[in-house]
Amino acid sequence: LILGLISCNTDRNLITIDEMNFEEEISVVQNLEFTLNQHLFNDSLFNRWVDDELLSIQPHVQGKFKKSTFEVISFAAAIAQKQNLPLVALSIGDVSDEELGKAGKYGVTKVLKAVGDSLKEMNVQPYASVIAQAAKAENAKVIVLSASFSGKGIAPRVAIKLDAGLADNVIDLPVMDGPFIVKKGAFSGKAFAFVEISSDVKVISMIPNSYKVVESPGSAAITIFETQIEAKDLTVTVKETKRSTDKVSL
Repeated sequence: LILGLISCNTDRNLITIDEMNFEEEISVVQNLEFTLNQHLFNDSLFNRWVDDELLSIQPHVQGKFKKSTFEVISFAAAIAQKQNLPLVALSIGDVSDEELGKAGKYGVTKVLKAVGDSLKEMNVQPYASVIAQAAKAENAKVIVLSASFSGKGIAPRVAIKLDAGLADNVIDLPVMDGPFIVKKGAFSGKAFAFVEISSDVKVISMIPNSYKVVESPGSAAITIFETQIEAKDLTVTVKETKRSTDKVSL
């Protein structure tokens, strides 16, 4: 069974941002300046008007999935299909059943919904515990997460709890015909590394934008997952998250 958590590649075809004139927040009236690693179009198109959308900025909406969520699901679905295994997704936090149902459009057969007061705010330790509990309950062999800021803190903890091998910053589907080998970014994305995971249970964190979103029409059953959060998981707690009202969080 493949378990995917739904809460950078230096391929020459991948556009990345080298420099920008802002950090995590911007003012509503601020001009944004980007320096990209390569041109967005060929030299032949310079000084010509194009109607294609070159850059899209989508603000985070609480309780709504972002594109990166469906990238992770599509990535996990491809692994599940190759290994002829079902794909179960785990959602942590307050997300509506309508939103969770969208996972079925990308290959998920079942969604585990974990909710609770201690899970309302992102906290790596209790989140890692919940993921490990779900993986054991479902007898999952491969756990896939996003290599986001949060995911980079969660994935190693999950691997330890499951006595699993870990491959982080993965940028392509693993080779599974023989040994389980993944391709990952290394040296700040300036090189590639090929890593074999030989453990029975495997944890993979995938770099956002390294895999396409692939629809696989279907439906997913939504099930409440009963969690067991221990006191040791709550040595650090998030009391409140405040967002600036005059700025846009990216």
